[in-house]
Amino acid sequence: MDPYGGSDSSGAVSTSYNRVSIVIQRMLDRATPFIALRWLFNLFLLVLFALRIFFIHGFYIIAYGLGIFLLNQFILFLTPKQDPSLSSLDNDDDHAPTLPTRANEEFRPFMRRLPEFKFWNTTLKALIISLLTTLFDIFDVPVFWPVLVIYFFTLFFLTMRQRIAHMIQFRYVPFSYGKVRYQGKNDLIKSTGNVIKEMGIHNLAKLIADQCPQAIKEGEMKTYFGRKIAIDASMSIYQFLIAVRQDGQNLTNENGETTSHLMGMFYRTIRMVENGLKPVFVFDGKPPQMKSQELQKRQEKRSEAESEVAKAAEAGDEEAFDKFSRRTVKVTREHNEECKRLLKLMGIPYVDAPTEAEAQCAALCKAGKVYAVGTEDMDALTFGANVLVRHLTFSEARKMPIREYSLAKVLQGLDLSTDEFVDLCILLGCDYCDSIKGIGQKRALELVKQYRTIETVLKHIDKKKHPIPEEWPFEEARQLFKTPDVIDGNTVDLKWDEPDEAGLIEYMVKDKGFNKEN
Repeated sequence: MDPYGGSDSSGAVSTSYNRVSIVIQRMLDRATPFIALRWLFNLFLLVLFALRIFFIHGFYIIAYGLGIFLLNQFILFLTPKQDPSLSSLDNDDDHAPTLPTRANEEFRPFMRRLPEFKFWNTTLKALIISLLTTLFDIFDVPVFWPVLVIYFFTLFFLTMRQRIAHMIQFRYVPFSYGKVRYQGKNDLIKSTGNVIKEMGIHNLAKLIADQCPQAIKEGEMKTYFGRKIAIDASMSIYQFLIAVRQDGQNLTNENGETTSHLMGMFYRTIRMVENGLKPVFVFDGKPPQMKSQELQKRQEKRSEAESEVAKAAEAGDEEAFDKFSRRTVKVTREHNEECKRLLKLMGIPYVDAPTEAEAQCAALCKAGKVYAVGTEDMDALTFGANVLVRHLTFSEARKMPIREYSLAKVLQGLDLSTDEFVDLCILLGCDYCDSIKGIGQKRALELVKQYRTIETVLKHIDKKKHPIPEEWPFEEARQLFKTPDVIDGNTVDLKWDEPDEAGLIEYMVKDKGFNKEN
């Protein structure tokens, strides 16, 4: 016996239980991307259970209970995470609220109340438990099974009818496959010709969501009360230039000067401060030489978009004009300097990064100067940020939950070391290296887990099937991610001051033409 009343045997049981739990969790993590195989296995268990019930002519009450449970889980799977019927009570409009569709140009992927993996996991547990209960006669309660069958199918059809009516009423389909997407953050970037995957790590967010969803948590801005967060200023300004528009054009003052970035920076920063956050903005410096090819691609796309804008204007096509106008957006040095002046007047600190803003944000995070990095670029994790926060500077009207990624949980969930994670990100494709043809996110993860380094991966893949790009400086990219050109986070002094109200009025109203009453 130990001095606290426990026993060695209980400690051994607890240790064994923890080990088994870890093994099971790892198996579940590894099974996450194989959706079809997972559901085929569940289908096999369901058929096995049905055959057992059929041949032993018993345990009908267990079958009925399983059916009701699976029906309930299926309904939750089809239900939106934010049910529009519940929000209608707070809607002053005469029309019922609807989920984002093509019509409102605010499409977002369908978010379920019960995610697919949890649906599969609970179904698996229910099937296993049901099969085990058929081994014990105590659960074989005598019932008249035809009544249960009739009642179950009646309940099924009535429930599905109600769910379909709900979909029709609020105009949504519980699937995201094949839908054209409009005006989400990723799609705003896509509409400008700079798809988010090209600005960060290709499909890393999707890989994490599929492989280790436990590394992601969603919340509201108020949950970050008192937190210091380093924000990628250039990404935010880019977002404001696209989103803060009127009649398809950036906001301008009487002198024709663009003010969308100032409007966005001012009001989104106020929103963060009102929620108790302590933001620090980090501005891009000179881009690394390795990024020149990527920047050239973006410039070519902007040139193509400018040509399309001229054609749309000549044809009077407002939709095409707006679409291609967004693709011509570029953050200039003037935009940055104006935002820096605004932030100084607001008492908000900012940092000028030597090169990449995400790398400098990550350095501040690793030094403990801030809690997290706020950006849409997933490569903040590749640079080593402990915590990445996305959607932080989105408009409140978008109602997009803030999504937080934990690097430690990502590494644990993917079962990779930090070096292996960097190599995975390079294989996925980044700003410095294109992806290898035919190697997607799942295959890239499999290769890194099997061979551990890019050098070994390149020795074993079929070069004819997966040709390596002519210029593919993966070693330089690896070095840049691991030792970026940044200011030592420990030497950065962050100070939040009281806003200069008189200076703000002078700058925003007199110099930039904003309405003082607003």
